[in-house]
Amino acid sequence: MLRELTQLAKKLQEEGELAPLGYKVFSRQSPIRWILHLDPGGGKPILEGPKDIADKLRPGRYRSGKIGLDEHKAKKLKPYLLVDEARYALGISEPDSEPETRLIHQAFRQLLEKCCQETNDKDLTTILQFLEALPLHSELAEILNPIKPKDVVTFIVGSPPCPFERQIIQEFWRDFLFQECGFIHPGNCSICGNRGEILQTLPLEVVILGQKCQITSFNKTAFNSFGKPQTTNASLCKHCGLGGAQALDHLLKDERHNRVLARDDRQGAGSNPLRNQVAVFWLKEPEKVTVADESLDLLAILTAPIPDDRGAPEAVATLALLDQFLKMPWGGAAGSVNLPDNAFYLAILSANKGRLVVREWLAVSLASLRDRLRNYLQGLKIAGPQGEDPRIFPIPRMLGVLKNIPDRGKPGKTKGSLDLSPNLVRGLLRCAYLGEPPPSGLLETAVGRLRTPRGREDSNFWILASIIKLALTFKKEEAQTMVTLLSYRTEPAYLCGRLLAVLEETQRRSASKNLNTTIVDRYYGGASLTPKATLGGSLINLAEKAYLPKLRRDKKGHKKMRLLLEEILSALNLAGGFPTTLTLPQQAEFALGFYQQRADLRPAPAPVAPENSPTKEEV
Repeated sequence: MLRELTQLAKKLQEEGELAPLGYKVFSRQSPIRWILHLDPGGGKPILEGPKDIADKLRPGRYRSGKIGLDEHKAKKLKPYLLVDEARYALGISEPDSEPETRLIHQAFRQLLEKCCQETNDKDLTTILQFLEALPLHSELAEILNPIKPKDVVTFIVGSPPCPFERQIIQEFWRDFLFQECGFIHPGNCSICGNRGEILQTLPLEVVILGQKCQITSFNKTAFNSFGKPQTTNASLCKHCGLGGAQALDHLLKDERHNRVLARDDRQGAGSNPLRNQVAVFWLKEPEKVTVADESLDLLAILTAPIPDDRGAPEAVATLALLDQFLKMPWGGAAGSVNLPDNAFYLAILSANKGRLVVREWLAVSLASLRDRLRNYLQGLKIAGPQGEDPRIFPIPRMLGVLKNIPDRGKPGKTKGSLDLSPNLVRGLLRCAYLGEPPPSGLLETAVGRLRTPRGREDSNFWILASIIKLALTFKKEEAQTMVTLLSYRTEPAYLCGRLLAVLEETQRRSASKNLNTTIVDRYYGGASLTPKATLGGSLINLAEKAYLPKLRRDKKGHKKMRLLLEEILSALNLAGGFPTTLTLPQQAEFALGFYQQRADLRPAPAPVAPENSPTKEEV
């Protein structure tokens, strides 16, 4: 992962899309609030602000620790170059913190002096002269009066830009960080393989859902056992160590390249940072593709299966575009997808006590990715409960149905449910992008939900049937054929499910009014577990003696229902009769047989009349 991140960093730097090494965009919690305009001729300074400038690239580095009252401890809170909080940049102190403020302001000025000596920049000389005169002139203190100690301040000498935005200052900051990170001894970089000076510490952290962490770290016992201190165990050269961190920071701040998979918002001891998980993704070579006469970003289409904790409403439409894209011919034609060289990268990350945790790392060529995504989408595709066109559901919709249907009528209670988030999400993503089987427990949970009345509601049943079909048919021929009813399928469990749907329809047609409770409400659980005891006797007798005679009398499709029953029972007889009990996969077959037979018996949805078409009365 780090190797690909450093390659991405080089590419983005060449294209001018990545910040100079050592620079970063700070969050909106720390915007530039004030700009001091200094006159190189010695005129009165002008204070501009308050402002809210959060999108400027500015010098950054790892800075943590508690301010101490001696020189050694004060080094833990290192100043930023030319743009920092007012307590650093101007020595403006909080109450009862004057000794600490003097130390950190002194460190800010020392850094500025070093930069001035090495760059010979005249603007820095002007800033230093202003800072030296600051304690001596009450008029200057009056100008700075609106600034609070933790407001971020920077300088402009004469006309813009700010000094920290110039290339010579950027180069100084990069080299300064490399020196400060403490080269210990020569070694081979574990990423690029080049021999040279190895970083002792990393100057930049990344932020995962508000928690700062380094891209590599070791526990104390770990680095002692190797006999090497700090990051020397994961030897990184200066360019790879800083470039990889900046590339990851860039991806985490660009919403096109990341999504939050799971967020643990619980407070106190119940919270678990490892449940906070972010997906970060990119392509080796960004590309545009044309789908449905529309030019689209290839990455946006390929990441359609990756969920978002915000539940974006366009997910279904994007999945449909992905399905259409995967059916298009790849390669050979001008403007086709660059299969031989391009690749897709996906990392799922957490942060725990300042350490980066890589939960998943996927690096897949587009050629392999095409077949894997096609298998995943085909496994999910199934027609609707009233014959609607086949649909593919996004992961958040699937999770919502699996998680929110109560078991046995007890709100909030689920029996035998697995950890739905985030482990199930990662399992489904491995299925989509790596071609691994659907996660264990998925089928059991979906089948169990169908034993509840809410699970058999049309909107929920459609999604649960899609999940069951994925688990049963992934990478099998049936993934393409079981999109709708298979009247020729001879699997006994599937036939039993079909039989229950036909019996329900027979009951419904024979009734003189709408039924509050059907045989499915009473017997679905028993029929899906022990079909011989439930279906083989009483329910068929009930249909023969009560329902079918009414259909014949009232001319409500008696012949069709009789032929269906005879067809299914004949197929069951040839298959060995009613099974005594059904295993979990057979219960899933039962569910699909019931769902698809019920959909086949329902009337097709009425076509939507075009706007301004005449009504029946007008005709």
